[in-house]
Amino acid sequence: MEEIKKSSVFGINVSGYSLDFGKAMERKDKVVQAQRQGLAFHFKKNNIELVTGTGRLVSNNKILVDLNDGSQVEITASNIIIATGSFAGSVPPFILDGEGIIDNIGILSLKEVPESLLVVGGGVVGSEFANIFATFGSKVTIVEILPRILSTEDIEVSKVIAKAFARKGINILTDTMIESVQKSSDGKFICRIKGGSEM
Repeated sequence: MEEIKKSSVFGINVSGYSLDFGKAMERKDKVVQAQRQGLAFHFKKNNIELVTGTGRLVSNNKILVDLNDGSQVEITASNIIIATGSFAGSVPPFILDGEGIIDNIGILSLKEVPESLLVVGGGVVGSEFANIFATFGSKVTIVEILPRILSTEDIEVSKVIAKAFARKGINILTDTMIESVQKSSDGKFICRIKGGSEM
């Protein structure tokens, strides 16, 4: 979409384009499915057995797995690596409810582009979603408790991205903390920033 918007500098005039968000999400689902199938293929090719279920350690070298079909399997190994991955947790005053207050998984399951979006945290993931949804047409604000977004990156990178975001209309509030959040009668959220202002 950004390339289409800038195409006139190359003498290419595009008119009447629009975002079909449903199709975009369908493509995302296909890409995710292809990635999963690709992993399963590589597992099989390299003689790696994939066991799907909920596992628990029962001794130093034994795992008991409750399979999805209700049965159990016991797996013994000389070495066991625990690599459970991660998921977002609720950070007060925000409680992840899947209905307005969502995490990085929830945003990838939206059915339509939100009119406005408050991104709490200007790290890599937050900045990525801010950029995507600003391009899609959402009015986006990033609230970051630290002095700059992308604080784990080089300061010059952070400055360049912040300028690019400002040109896209993304509002960035750094050194900022949200004290409370309430849902209004029209279903929107009102956040009170430390110091008293609301958004």
